[in-house]
Amino acid sequence: MVHVCAAFPLKCPEPAQWSLRARSHCPDPSKYFCLKNDLINGYSENCTVFDFLQPGRKHVLRGGLDADPCSSERFQPWPITFYTNVSTDCIFLKSICNEEGQVIYDHGNRNTDITCRCDYTRGYDFIVKPRNPCFCIPSEEDCSCHLKMCQDSRYVLSPGYGCIHSNKNTSINLCKPIFYERINRESNQSDFEEILRVRNISTAENYLTTVAILVTCISLAVLFLSYPLAKFLANCYIEHNFFSKALSIEPAEEVIEGNDISISCEIIQKNMGGTWYKNKSPLISTTRLASDINEKKHTLKIRNAELSDSAVYCIDFNGVKREIQLQVEGFFSKELSIDPEEVIEGKDVSISCEIIQKDMGGTWYKNGSPLSSTDRIECGINEKLNILTIHNAELSDSAVYSIDFKGVKRQTQLHVEDLKLVEDRKPYLNRL
Repeated sequence: MVHVCAAFPLKCPEPAQWSLRARSHCPDPSKYFCLKNDLINGYSENCTVFDFLQPGRKHVLRGGLDADPCSSERFQPWPITFYTNVSTDCIFLKSICNEEGQVIYDHGNRNTDITCRCDYTRGYDFIVKPRNPCFCIPSEEDCSCHLKMCQDSRYVLSPGYGCIHSNKNTSINLCKPIFYERINRESNQSDFEEILRVRNISTAENYLTTVAILVTCISLAVLFLSYPLAKFLANCYIEHNFFSKALSIEPAEEVIEGNDISISCEIIQKNMGGTWYKNKSPLISTTRLASDINEKKHTLKIRNAELSDSAVYCIDFNGVKREIQLQVEGFFSKELSIDPEEVIEGKDVSISCEIIQKDMGGTWYKNGSPLSSTDRIECGINEKLNILTIHNAELSDSAVYSIDFKGVKRQTQLHVEDLKLVEDRKPYLNRL
């Protein structure tokens, strides 16, 4: 007889089997997790903890729970939160632009899906017009493409999917063009052109496009002597060239709660006022929000950023607009909590929270007054964990406790139960 013992690496359950595995493996299924473990380069499952993270992040194990961004193949949009007892990876798998006529417009990020467009250079257009005329979101819209026929062979599709004359390609397009780079095969192969890659228009090409638009506008205005037409073409030119620098966010990397942020752009005119909007509502200056104009540069400054500052911001110059999405990440990876939940006079109690930075101490407050360590009260730090410990809790310890990290604050209410009242309740509870 031959005995064989074979091992296999642990694989986390699929979403459909997650609940079944949790109930069979853990006494409390809500604390089941199965996460990537970087220490063993595999996966580990346990029944000890339940936690969550802000959208765009997932938990991994590196000795303890740590945060990683979603992988490039997956995303988790705002405001869906990652829970350890629900999934191993970020919930949504990014779409693929592989149907007939589709090409990738943008690869998305950890919070957004990939976007697709129809390849107009091969004669494809959207069957159903998407919300944005230039691209489509496959997880939200029908991105199917079809071959669009122009009136005759002299006409081709423009980047905006309109029919234009192939030899007079001077139309104004809001959508960026697709450019192909060509190579020839070796001499022993057939001679044909092969598409290598799709790339965005270069700076030189942008300049040539601008010159072509300007020449076309002036020529048509002189040719037809039509004021309405000239005005329309002039507006098109202004719309295309009004912003010399698009809206951008500083810092360009991840924006963390409590940081100062600036959103800025540059236009072609000096000292021209614009109107700032947040989620389509006009912004009003406050102690935290202020707008500034420095000749051609317009800046919106946000001091001590809050989670509620996450929004779509827009600037409007008499109808010429640009917008950008701001996402503020939470400074606290775990909110303030009290242990034990029921605090009885004479017992020890701890109030703790976890932040995203290591060994950074905050200031504790009791009813708005700063706290310092005493014989009964200890303030401690353990890497990312800040802990306030109260020994032999007294009734006077009942209060609102808060912690402040340079303006980023959280607070919680502590109530200490009277020991005598608790003892008096015990006989009654035992009878129940």
